[in-house]
Amino acid sequence: AIDKQMTSQSWTELKKTANKYFRARQFDQACLLYGQAIDSLTLDSSKGTASPTQKGVLYSNRAQAYIMQKKFGDALDDCKECVRLDPGNEKGWLRGGTAFSGLEMWEEAKKWFEHVLSKDFKASQRCVSQAEGRLRVVRSKFHIFAAKNASTIKERSSVAISIQTEWDKSRKPGDLAYLLNAKWWKKLTKGVNPGPLDCDSLVYKSSTIDVFKRILPD
Repeated sequence: AIDKQMTSQSWTELKKTANKYFRARQFDQACLLYGQAIDSLTLDSSKGTASPTQKGVLYSNRAQAYIMQKKFGDALDDCKECVRLDPGNEKGWLRGGTAFSGLEMWEEAKKWFEHVLSKDFKASQRCVSQAEGRLRVVRSKFHIFAAKNASTIKERSSVAISIQTEWDKSRKPGDLAYLLNAKWWKKLTKGVNPGPLDCDSLVYKSSTIDVFKRILPD
């Protein structure tokens, strides 16, 4: 249990203790202490002795503790507050994308990960690598979701083109060139309704295992 005397500690001390609980995988207690640190820092901020950047770090840290507990809604709230306070906090954007993913809000998750990778956002190489990996998963999830909900030929065409574009980016020499079967594409190019876009049944099974490891989730 958390000692009540901790409430009188400075926000830096509370943060250090919260970090210890996090490393010990006691995420619920870490969240409580990060919250106390935020409250303490808020008082310091009113005195002009703390910066929004410092507060943003605390929100980002608590968001990660929430993510570890699969409390994605709470994590998302903290990430939004983090990047509001400090738009340059790369972990806030990265964890926000993860929270959106946990909520299966694929389009929003894609935007947050893409922000980390944008030219104007100077993220560390480690953060970039993580964002790239998670973005590949999110894009595939987004495509499947969009495909299942596409009702018009225009919507299906848009999804198909988007899927093929991502496939072309991910495949390497020797990979199967197309994600969708030839009959589906032939109908589409002739302006004929190609039918339901079921990603699972339209993927060729041979020579795709290695490709799936790169572009699709486990």
